[in-house]
Amino acid sequence: MRSVTIEPARPPEIVPLMITAYCLTPRETKIVQAMTRGEATQAIAQSLHLSPYTVQDHFQAIFAKLGVSSRREVASRLFTLLYADAQLD
Repeated sequence: MRSVTIEPARPPEIVPLMITAYCLTPRETKIVQAMTRGEATQAIAQSLHLSPYTVQDHFQAIFAKLGVSSRREVASRLFTLLYADAQLD
């Protein structure tokens, strides 16, 4: 006998889908992940072997795709989309 359990998806399962929905490139995705962990621009640049200026360019592309203007808004946008429905219950 088989059974199926249905439960709400957790953020680690949803965030990659949301990032895909915003058409972020693989590099932008890595930068968003680092950004939401609170990593500084210099640390992101070092870990991805980029210049800080290139990371800043990626930030601008990410902000444009998500319709935001700061790192804080990126995290807020992702959080809001994850939990908007839960707040309505």
